Amino acid sequence: MITLKLKTSERSRTTTHIQGILNKAVFAALFFLVACNDSQFYQISGTTMGTTYHITYEGSLPETTKKEIDGLLADLNQSLSTYIPNSTISKINNNQAVEIDDYFTEVFEKAKEIHRLTNGAFDPTVGPVVNAWGFGYKEVPKVDSALIDSLMDFVGFDMVLLENGKISKEFPEIIIDFSAIAKGYGVDKVAEHLEIMGIKNYMVEIGGEVVVKGNSQAKQPWTLGVNMPVEGSNDLFAVARMTNGALATSGNYRNFKIVEGKKYVHTIDPRTGYGAISSQLSASVFANDCTTADGLATALMVFGKEESIDLSKKLGLHVYLIYLNDKNQLDFYRSDELQDVIKTAL
Repeated sequence: MITLKLKTSERSRTTTHIQGILNKAVFAALFFLVACNDSQFYQISGTTMGTTYHITYEGSLPETTKKEIDGLLADLNQSLSTYIPNSTISKINNNQAVEIDDYFTEVFEKAKEIHRLTNGAFDPTVGPVVNAWGFGYKEVPKVDSALIDSLMDFVGFDMVLLENGKISKEFPEIIIDFSAIAKGYGVDKVAEHLEIMGIKNYMVEIGGEVVVKGNSQAKQPWTLGVNMPVEGSNDLFAVARMTNGALATSGNYRNFKIVEGKKYVHTIDPRTGYGAISSQLSASVFANDCTTADGLATALMVFGKEESIDLSKKLGLHVYLIYLNDKNQLDFYRSDELQDVIKTAL
């Protein structure tokens, strides 16, 4: 069970990916020292997985720490990035012989678990359809129902197996894309590295997905937020205070494309091949690890509000959903366990 605390006077956020209060901070350098009484906190930032990362921790000097973390993130990309031609996942997608590494194995097994828990709403093989709609690493020039129907023949994570260190696919055309879970996994691996270093107080964020432990330099729980789910807005809708755990958010209100006058959102329903359209604007998941939170947040956006609530109760998930009510006004649903964890900032 994650340990979470809330201070009701604080504020924070939600978006396609939780950007948190860190997005309001200015990282003019790669790292700098923050003095806090008798403790020393450092902040490190950089780029990875097509986005940015920010880390705040109490511990050793950042030069060595940053070098180690950048090396770790480079290894993760070499395993999981579809943008790198010779990565593990790219070789699998191209049906080339490849030795499956531990990173890929861990993500694959977690993806299988989330795929099962969500009855297929989370499916890494939906990649070709995502690409066709222009939200992946490769875009198809023209999209029509015939194309989507043909691509859906190769969507289904149950058609991919990992046995004895080897991947087998029912069809060679099947493409795997872990982008909906990789950032969360990256956060977990960085947090794991900090744990090995003996660091007890830290916050790790990659592309808005977050893990925290202990307290901040102010000797208080870490403050995270959920952004207002309005295109072009960076205002905060809700704020959470956490001392241990992960938080990830997925949303449809910013990442979309206009095709022949129609608006298509980036969360593609693996069951239909089309963008998920519902009154739900964003879904935030609190969990023990960020890999799980990241994957489940994506699945909840496929489900929509009512199915998300049903699944959260069935699985015991802690969720915070923002949606448009019958009056076309912003409203929210919050799991009972989060009453003292996250509050609206309105």
